[in-house]
Amino acid sequence: MNSLHNKKFHALSQFERQLCAVQGKMFELSARKNFASREFIDFYMKSKTAQFFDLPYDRTQCLGEEIAKICDAQTMNALYPAYHTLACEMAIERIIEGNSID
Repeated sequence: MNSLHNKKFHALSQFERQLCAVQGKMFELSARKNFASREFIDFYMKSKTAQFFDLPYDRTQCLGEEIAKICDAQTMNALYPAYHTLACEMAIERIIEGNSID
């Protein structure tokens, strides 16, 4: 049975685990808002949001919450004039680097 399992499934990468966590949080939020699970699943699976999560990997997809922890709205507003012309990935790298210096 174990060899069959290994042929059908692979260990999830860090990105895949993060993506699952993000989607899981959406389902948790829907439950807190008292949405019926079946209705939410039907709505979500047909949504553009679900289609977005199925697009090829973009590093910025799962950094939103991480960035929000280190860079609040006031800081983002202050950084905007200098960073708004950068590619998202480059701006995120600079924000992370700037906040990792002790």
